[in-house]
Amino acid sequence: MSKRELMITIFSELSYTKNKEFCKKNNIVTMYCSPIPISQTIEPDKAILVLEADNTNNRIRGIGLIKNRARTRTIYDDEELQKHNGYVYTGKRHISREDVNAEGEILFQALDHLCFYGKGHVKRYRGIQRFPQKWIDNLKSHDLDLIDCIEGFLP
Repeated sequence: MSKRELMITIFSELSYTKNKEFCKKNNIVTMYCSPIPISQTIEPDKAILVLEADNTNNRIRGIGLIKNRARTRTIYDDEELQKHNGYVYTGKRHISREDVNAEGEILFQALDHLCFYGKGHVKRYRGIQRFPQKWIDNLKSHDLDLIDCIEGFLP
């Protein structure tokens, strides 16, 4: 079993922009807001890789590393985004899709395909949810450890 969990959170173009603006203004490397806490089946303080899924553009925008340690805080004032307020998770490691090399772009394209297309897509996820284990296991059966691969791109 991996020492890290792989999870995904959903953004719209607006919520992603507001999130990044808030992080920049407050000198936060990465931050995710969720109306519900991360599953209690994940130990407190466990390291979690989070895919930033942009539902507006069907793209993974970045990957952050957080700990399962939430604070309650109001981040969004916009009426449309208030539903995201509640539990806030922050981290000190993040990679944006714009900052990866050609090999990293291939990884992001593969994640786009997994997350946004086909009957098992994750576009309806709410909060911060586990990445489907069956996808991780399927890749492992082909000698590809997705979590190790993703960790290799984090600064």
